[in-house]
Amino acid sequence: MSNEKQYNGWTNYETWSYFTWISNEESTSNFYNETAAQFYEDAEPSAPLTKKDVAVYNMADFMKSKVNDENPLLDNSGYYLDILQAGIDSINFDEVAAAFIEAVITATA
Repeated sequence: MSNEKQYNGWTNYETWSYFTWISNEESTSNFYNETAAQFYEDAEPSAPLTKKDVAVYNMADFMKSKVNDENPLLDNSGYYLDILQAGIDSINFDEVAAAFIEAVITATA
């Protein structure tokens, strides 16, 4: 991570932008907060992974799949798809998922 650019406390601009978009619109934010709560509730720790580790991993995988499935240019090819995919590939989904899971843990503590 030392080679990655920091942006507003996030790994990079793409990660910050993704988190900002999904956390600032009420219905989307509610969806991801509820999803994080469900992933945390369902997480089964498995050494050496903690309950939080498992929840973050599963939520990050879900988020990445959701973003890729909803890609509006997926059926196209060309420059715009390449640029969009490069931006998506730069998102640190683990970091975003960890922020949502941490909010769940904090709210239930």
